Amino acid sequence: MEQSKSGQWWNGGWQRWGKSEWDGEKTSNIRKDERVSVTLNEKKSGFWVEDEKQCQAPFNPLADGVFVWTETKGAGHAFVSIHESNSPFVYTYGRFGRRGTPLGATGDGILNLLRSEDARGYYQDELYLFGARVFRIDDADPFIVRKYFEKLWANGSPPVQTPKMGDVTRRNGHTVDQYDVTGSNCTTHTVDGIKMAGSKVFQFGATSGDITIGFNVDDDFTIPTSLQRHLISMSKDTSMVVVEVTGAFKSQYPNTKGIKPVPERASVDSIAANVFSELGKGSPFSGATVGGVLTGSKAGE
Repeated sequence: MEQSKSGQWWNGGWQRWGKSEWDGEKTSNIRKDERVSVTLNEKKSGFWVEDEKQCQAPFNPLADGVFVWTETKGAGHAFVSIHESNSPFVYTYGRFGRRGTPLGATGDGILNLLRSEDARGYYQDELYLFGARVFRIDDADPFIVRKYFEKLWANGSPPVQTPKMGDVTRRNGHTVDQYDVTGSNCTTHTVDGIKMAGSKVFQFGATSGDITIGFNVDDDFTIPTSLQRHLISMSKDTSMVVVEVTGAFKSQYPNTKGIKPVPERASVDSIAANVFSELGKGSPFSGATVGGVLTGSKAGE
């Protein structure tokens, strides 16, 4: 190995001594024409993407749309939710405050507008506490549904509070009309909102061979049970206008709180609603057509 006072050959290049003595710091002085080789630690791998759809996120049936919820325990319940880019907006109407006579079948009609965590918590209660089923209504315009319920809510007033009123209703509820279990209730408000958005899922029709004739008269629903039966039937239709998405909601909103389902039980409300529903059976008219038959009753606590 050749040495000099200026440096020495070292490791394939000329190493120059530092500024002090021979044992000073060595610095590299590799010439420009020196050839250097690089060895890869592992073999490169990859693949061609032929279709740009392969880069897209998987389809989420809950990302956007109009959803009708129905549960049938006790008196049951029905309400509407809208998803925009997976953000939920819930519109749930009911007798969440003062109740009147007879037997509490009337009262303040309160519309709750829920967003974000309030909406997600409400979903979990409905799915796991009450066993709700959910249906996506693909021929209803989400924009119109939102405008319909939010205008109804904005024109209402803060509810008269009662000792048993829930915190969610205290914060998000507006009294919009008088509740009547026989014809102005959660089911009728749900159906009205969907109809207003242009949906035909409640329209009467008759089939002859391959021809379906639609009528201008809509079916009238006053109780969650009949509404749920109709939506289940529609979800089996080849048109795919109604799609049951209960499983998808349970997947996206799991039972993280360990909620136990409430037992099945009959109630005065369910009995009264079923009685008046039977009176209108066989025609498109029921108590809902005239706003209920008990609306003259005074609302109390």
